Amino acid sequence: MADYSNKNLIEYEAAVKREKFTSLIFLLFICTFLIFCFYLRTEVYMLVSVKGSSMCNTLFDGDLLLADKTSTVDRGDVVVVLKNEVKDEALIKRVIGLEGDTIWTEDGYVYRSYVDKNGQTVSEKLEEYYLYRQGSTRIYDKVTVPEGCIYIMGDNRDISSDSRSFGAVELNCVLGIVPQWSINIKDSKFVTWYKEALNG
Repeated sequence: MADYSNKNLIEYEAAVKREKFTSLIFLLFICTFLIFCFYLRTEVYMLVSVKGSSMCNTLFDGDLLLADKTSTVDRGDVVVVLKNEVKDEALIKRVIGLEGDTIWTEDGYVYRSYVDKNGQTVSEKLEEYYLYRQGSTRIYDKVTVPEGCIYIMGDNRDISSDSRSFGAVELNCVLGIVPQWSINIKDSKFVTWYKEALNG
């Protein structure tokens, strides 16, 4: 009988040790995950909230997005820009042109000319499927983007305050680039829950 009791006690102690070990592993995993998230939050990604309707129908007021702080800016990217001369908060716009690009409009549509990687001059009419209203863009003179700058516009051209009014933006004003996957998941259940949690 004593042997049986001792066996049960040994098994119980082993089970307790296993449970403590499992709890410790889980705790380490949670801590590692939180540290990784903090790293991403501070070093790689930033959380931004859309204000206003200048990016409709791509983005809407109150949308939450992640912006990549490490990517290189390219034509067509949605970027987060801090331009203190305009307002003391971040703007979210689309990159229409890079340095050296020439941009103009005809009949409300945007055209762009630039030199590609092969040294060839490319002139194109932009296929802006994302616009709130087609054929509504106005630039009164051809614009060549200065060195070290980008030319940005909102997708809702009728109301957007952008490079058409305040000029090209220096690249060092770009805080991050919003990847397409972040735009795709902005209306997911998790993001909706997170927004509701933030609003109390």
